[in-house]
Amino acid sequence: MPLTDITAMMAATTTPAPTAAPWLHSYSPSNWVWFLQLLSPTFPCSAIGYSLYPGVLLFCGLLASLYIIVRPCCCSPRGRSGEVRGAVRPEVSCVVFLGLVTVILAVAGTVLYLMTGSSAAALADQELTRAIGDVSTARSQGASLQTAGHALLAELHGIPPLCPGGRPGARKTAESAIAKLEPSLNVYVQKIDDFSSSMEKLPEQLEDVQKLLTAWSALCVWVLTVPMVLVVLCLAGLLSTTLLLRTIGCSRECTGCCLRGLGPLSFAPAVLLICGAAGTELWAGIMASSLCIHADQNAVNWIERAASGDNSTASGLSAYYIQGTGTNPIDGYLKEATLQINSFEKEFAQYSKSISTACPAWHGASSVTGNITSVHEGILVGQKLFEPSNVYPYYQKIVHEGICTQSVEGLGWLVIFQVLVGLFCLPTLSAKASDFLYRWSHWHADTRQPLTTGEIGVGMASWPIK
Repeated sequence: MPLTDITAMMAATTTPAPTAAPWLHSYSPSNWVWFLQLLSPTFPCSAIGYSLYPGVLLFCGLLASLYIIVRPCCCSPRGRSGEVRGAVRPEVSCVVFLGLVTVILAVAGTVLYLMTGSSAAALADQELTRAIGDVSTARSQGASLQTAGHALLAELHGIPPLCPGGRPGARKTAESAIAKLEPSLNVYVQKIDDFSSSMEKLPEQLEDVQKLLTAWSALCVWVLTVPMVLVVLCLAGLLSTTLLLRTIGCSRECTGCCLRGLGPLSFAPAVLLICGAAGTELWAGIMASSLCIHADQNAVNWIERAASGDNSTASGLSAYYIQGTGTNPIDGYLKEATLQINSFEKEFAQYSKSISTACPAWHGASSVTGNITSVHEGILVGQKLFEPSNVYPYYQKIVHEGICTQSVEGLGWLVIFQVLVGLFCLPTLSAKASDFLYRWSHWHADTRQPLTTGEIGVGMASWPIK
């Protein structure tokens, strides 16, 4: 992609468009998002292999593994004059240095990702827990509002039987007043039913998302330990080979057998697995970056496709809260319910006196007033729960901060460190270790001296004793 196109795209994305929605916050993609999305800028991905770069990384790991396997069989070390013949004791300092660098890089990559990725997972879990609490409260309020609405209807329907049987005009008066009160109350009940229906499965759906996130976070922690374990196994294999040669004093033929087994049994599988893990992490980073380069629009489009229709409640809510466009159907239900209960309250105040006069046995006015008060309180709670200032931070913290900043940054650094370990450090360490063992076997055969204890350090080997 030409530099001018990249610059123009950055300017278009990082400049927030003017909007009438006061709750929206401007979002600028991070440098990692810009870099990774250039590898495949299409969202959503149409297939698993929508980017070739993870496959290229795995192929490079395969080549490096083949190099580690083949090298001891076809390449002999060429050192300083007389070194192979045993005149000069081979030094292990280079092997020790490479081993330390490999361990440091593996630890650094793991720690960096855990610092960012774990923070993102904890942030998402915290926000999802708060969201589950809010929607559970909203569902409970919806049930309470339904109960209050049906109680009001039952109270109205119970008035005519209480009217005196000897006064037909009184019963007719009460029924006429009830007929004028019922329409607004019926519309209120319908809107509250719509609100409750939209809340019915939402807490469980968010809990499923939270469980999935927790499972993936735990899996990522375990997967991240794989490169560390593989590096430790490689160094343990190198140490074991060195100790074996020191203990039994292998001949040159025995040393050659050990060298040919060291690479295939430890270093080659480790390089292949580390590069495979790095390729998978690169794919995840590319996928996340293709979402995050235009996070708000891509999120709305994805929700609309997942909701199977642009007119669904989910797509309307996403467009309203994320982009500040359209209307909020949940708020619409509650506003219409408020209008209807206000209308019912006004009409009831107008007709309650005539109903009480016509049916003196009825004493339910205070019960109706109490239900109306609880309805107003419940609607107010629901409106506060679904205010944009309360809902939008869920999205901002989970998507903008968690996925598009912390997770992508952690994946980017992790891939770099794992590539350094898998494609450079381990193959070089394998080659240098093989050269050292090969030269030491010749030196030992010529001098008939075993490898001294001073050449074995903590974890692998230390500086040779002169």
